[in-house]
Amino acid sequence: MNHLRQHLTHMAVAAVAVLVLLALAGVSWADALRWALLLACPVGMVAMMWFMGRGGRQHAPAVRPQEEREGSSAQDEGAPSVTR
Repeated sequence: MNHLRQHLTHMAVAAVAVLVLLALAGVSWADALRWALLLACPVGMVAMMWFMGRGGRQHAPAVRPQEEREGSSAQDEGAPSVTR
């Protein structure tokens, strides 16, 4: 449910932003409202992807499974094996 609420919030913010920008550009309110409703979802999705991309740069790069196995096997060579 939280995901839906976030999506609706992004769409509402995008619709208001498009409406204000078009109104400031001199477009009539009726036409601006039509365009704002039409572009709310695409603009909101682009904004969400942009914000997610900015937050993703802080994470370490993913380790590929092969590199992970090679790294763990080199570390485990001296360790005793435990079997159950």
